[in-house]
Amino acid sequence: MSDDTRLFLNPKIYVADSKIHGRGVFTSDILYPEEIIEQAHVVHPSSKSANNLDEIYRKYFFGWPFLKQDWRKYVQEYGSLPIDQITYPVCVLGFGMIYNHNRLNPNASVNLNTSENYVEFKANRKIEPFEEITICYNPKLDL
Repeated sequence: MSDDTRLFLNPKIYVADSKIHGRGVFTSDILYPEEIIEQAHVVHPSSKSANNLDEIYRKYFFGWPFLKQDWRKYVQEYGSLPIDQITYPVCVLGFGMIYNHNRLNPNASVNLNTSENYVEFKANRKIEPFEEITICYNPKLDL
């Protein structure tokens, strides 16, 4: 993307009411394995702490990888790093915040491009027309 700053939004996708939760992202045509569904821009908060977020907003934010500068000292003192020492919450634009969770069998994957500041969603398998596109928020999270 360094030569072209445009992000990709597949013309096959749309947002509609979901049987899973609220609204979701769907496809109007077949999406094939590894087909790019969307590339979405990321907005970084001024505060890097999830503690400053409203409880409802916290549910929608993505964890963006980073390491606090004092991480070695923290590991020496506590033995391991908690999630807020290695990620902070970011807002993903486009349809990025609307994909619903499927822990066991998501049909799409999420890839973070930290160097160019976007999130890419790709089909894991063939996704049929009018099927909801789902991602796994966290393999330990069962909503």
